[in-house]
Amino acid sequence: MNTSFLYPTFLILHLAALAVMAGSTLINYLGYRTLWRLVPDNSVKAEGVLLFLTKFGRVIGIGAATLIVSGIVMMALTKGVYGEQLWFRIKFAIVVLLVGNAIVFRRRIALKLQRLVEKDASALTGNLSEFKTPTRNFHLLQLLLFLTIIFLSVFKFN
Repeated sequence: MNTSFLYPTFLILHLAALAVMAGSTLINYLGYRTLWRLVPDNSVKAEGVLLFLTKFGRVIGIGAATLIVSGIVMMALTKGVYGEQLWFRIKFAIVVLLVGNAIVFRRRIALKLQRLVEKDASALTGNLSEFKTPTRNFHLLQLLLFLTIIFLSVFKFN
């Protein structure tokens, strides 16, 4: 098969996966903001929002896997030409931070929140501040990292 067709195909797949990950992170952020508003007044709706938000981990994971595979294929097709450039090395380090932040912080917050809700959903009201700030900080950092990756990918300085 012609590589002039393969590279753009995998680039489109790569960009779509990035859009899915960044978009899911933004929706997750907005969903948690809604959750924090609902918790004090309506625990039934809050539980529904929380159930909805737990589904994004899988979507983001699929996006991350697609992003990694398409990136590896593109590097193979270009024989690693981008790997030598400074912008790509910085971008790669930020991707590692993005994944590490998601694994360490998001997972810890989500598991703690899920355990609390499984025990007693009304207990969430008292522990709201324990989750609100770390969740907001996590999402804002992730979105900043996504914007930095996009910036580096567009301007490709050496």
